Amino acid sequence: MLGLGPEVVAALYVERSLEMAVGLLAILKAGGAYLPLEPGYPRERLALMLEETHPSVLLTQERLNQGLPRTSAKIVRLDRDAPLTGLQQVDNPRSGATSENLAYVIFTSGSDGAPKGVLMPHQALVNHSLAVGRTYRLDPNDRVLQFASLSFDRGR
Repeated sequence: MLGLGPEVVAALYVERSLEMAVGLLAILKAGGAYLPLEPGYPRERLALMLEETHPSVLLTQERLNQGLPRTSAKIVRLDRDAPLTGLQQVDNPRSGATSENLAYVIFTSGSDGAPKGVLMPHQALVNHSLAVGRTYRLDPNDRVLQFASLSFDRGR
């Protein structure tokens, strides 16, 4: 699980793709917290976000590797390293994460224009999902498309 667990941040630097879904689920199932990095962000902003959060792992795609700022995170290319990930355990991991543990870190523009990291626990994500389900009267037979960027948060 690459050392992921509760309160451990893993960066996700991918385009919209199957690898995005795989990476996000892998991080959360391991109990880690994801840091969404948009490929369109300026390199300086990406560097600041990596510096502020110190992710232990950075999941990306081969074609994006050139745009990465320097980082001490272990880099896993979800498309190129797929054969290696198939060697990992196949059982559902026991993460040990609780509702109070960190689920993701989202960066806002900040009131002074400098990006600011906001730490969101699993409980906030669960509460949001339950509220959306109630609002739209979703049931287990419904399917919902994720249309917003992973780095978008409606704000608090």
